[in-house]
Amino acid sequence: DTASLAGAILLGIKSDVEEEVKGLYQEAGIFHLISISGLHISFIGLSIYKILRKCTGSFGLSGVITGVFLMFYAILCGESVSALRAVIMALVMMTAWYLGRTYDLLSALSLAAILLLLDSPYHLYQAGFQLSFGAVLGICLVSKEFTKAFANENKLLEMVFSNLGIQFTTLPLILYYYCEIPVYSLALNLILVPCMSLVLGSGLFALVLGFFSLSLGKFAGGVMEVLLNLFE
Repeated sequence: DTASLAGAILLGIKSDVEEEVKGLYQEAGIFHLISISGLHISFIGLSIYKILRKCTGSFGLSGVITGVFLMFYAILCGESVSALRAVIMALVMMTAWYLGRTYDLLSALSLAAILLLLDSPYHLYQAGFQLSFGAVLGICLVSKEFTKAFANENKLLEMVFSNLGIQFTTLPLILYYYCEIPVYSLALNLILVPCMSLVLGSGLFALVLGFFSLSLGKFAGGVMEVLLNLFE
């Protein structure tokens, strides 16, 4: 029952997801969980990078292999604007680590915008472009100020303000394009986003193990199935 959702989350194939389920996620303000976005790219990219770093001990080799994998992954998932934006930012981050330089989120976001708009200036008028970049701007500008003023190194408050910053910048766009307010989205994102690492990890294990044994693949995907049913 959750195969269509798993396909959307891992490979960006949303054509098999029922309209009722899509509507449910959209109305709840958690549609980004089943779209390939920065959340997916950062989890998969950082996981591969850290494993390779431990295995090879090389910043350069780990970064190159991870970067190539992420580029192919973005192509496989349909080259959505949000996925390409996340891949460009991940490549900038790994390059900064390799060169021993500080990674600046706003600079990486700006470079991603320039490269995508050079490819097609019409991206600027797409809802996906505006929402994807708006969400990161919310983290860069709004969440940062809230965290400085009120969080005082409290991790839970940092999570709340991170989500609040995203809501602050994306809500006008959601109102404009979809004419609705996802009332519970802040609370739902606080609960569900931390669970996405388990969903993605379980799904990826299922995908890989399924090539060797269908039974092992089904077993590995058990956590993903339970969590996706919980989400719904």
